[in-house]
Amino acid sequence: PHLCHMSRAAAALAAVLAAAGWCRAAAEGDGWTSLAELNRRNINDLRRLADSPGWEHVTTSHGVEVDKRFIHAGDDAESKRGAKFACVRARATLNVPPEDVYRLFLDDSRVQEYNDQCTSVRNLQQLSRDTKISYATSPGMGIFKPRAFCTIVHYREEPDVFYVTNRPAEHKDAPFSAKYVKADLLLAGQIIERDAKDPRRTRIT
Repeated sequence: PHLCHMSRAAAALAAVLAAAGWCRAAAEGDGWTSLAELNRRNINDLRRLADSPGWEHVTTSHGVEVDKRFIHAGDDAESKRGAKFACVRARATLNVPPEDVYRLFLDDSRVQEYNDQCTSVRNLQQLSRDTKISYATSPGMGIFKPRAFCTIVHYREEPDVFYVTNRPAEHKDAPFSAKYVKADLLLAGQIIERDAKDPRRTRIT
C-alpha cells in the first residue's frame, strides 16, 4: 500500500533532471572504452547537478518540492543568463525504506505506476549486471508526435543511497520509425537516500 501511494506521485517524485552537454554513449561493437568509468561519471554528473546552487523554486504540492534552472550545453553546474536547456528537480520524503523505492525502479513492468508518460519500455542489451541499453516511448501531446528514446541505464547501490542514471545511447536494435520523433533524454536519474532522521523513510531526488 505504501509503495502504491508513493508511486502515484512519482511523476514529480522521480525527479527528472533534464540537462545538456554530456557526450552520447555508443553501445555498438567496441564503442565502450570503460563502462565503469562512464557509469561513475554519470553518477557524479547527476549528483553534482542535483546539489548545485542556482535552482529556482517553482512550486510545492503534496509534499513534493519542484525547482528549475537553465543550463548551456556543456555546463554541469554553472547556470548562466540565456541558457538554453531547462532542468527540473523534484524532491520529497517518502514513508517507505529506500530499498523498497529502489526495487520499484528496478522493475520495468511497474514503470507506468510512477511514469504515465512512458507508453512502452524494453531492454535492448544487458551490458553488465547493473547497466543496460533501454528503448522507451512516450505519447504524443497535441500537435507533437510521440517520442522514442534510447538510453543507457545504470543502477548503483551504496551505503544508505541508491542511484538510477539515464543518458542517451545509440543501438542498432533501437526500432526508430516515422511513427516517433527520435528524442534524447540528456540526463535523468533518481537519487534515493535514507532519511537522516528516520531510517525507515526515504529522501528522493
